[in-house]
Amino acid sequence: MEITYRKADISESFTIAELYNEFLCDLRDIGKDIYFDFEELSVNDRVKLLEARFNADKGLVVVAEVEGEIVGFISMTIINCFMIVSSIKDIGYIEAGYVKPDYRRLGITTKLENMVEEFLKNKGIKYLELFTLMNNEIANNSWSMLGFIPFRQQWRKNLNE
Repeated sequence: MEITYRKADISESFTIAELYNEFLCDLRDIGKDIYFDFEELSVNDRVKLLEARFNADKGLVVVAEVEGEIVGFISMTIINCFMIVSSIKDIGYIEAGYVKPDYRRLGITTKLENMVEEFLKNKGIKYLELFTLMNNEIANNSWSMLGFIPFRQQWRKNLNE
């Protein structure tokens, strides 16, 4: 099986948005998090987000393709560092990364993440961040193997209890 890796084209926004929704449904099913309380997801909402990445100098969407089918993607953007007093001003931020289950464990995420790294290095960006849910072992293991390390925790309190 030959896997092709490339920068996505804006004309593929709808197809990638469908994958993005698969990603969100997986997060809902794996995490059982109260924030993922949706039944149906609008593909058009994801299309708008992706198109903003295509139209910005600070965004990138990369895809993996097998026989003309997009089987994985990473969407990223450049954002301000959360620590406003830091000398680090801009960081890369992976908003979403997903590979269809049948194509996992083939190194696809590694190749896509390498493309993102190269894009950021060419822009002088020194750090790349993302978030995962604490109980998403697949994602946590994958990103850890790619050299990502946890460096902060985010906490939540239910004000209705």
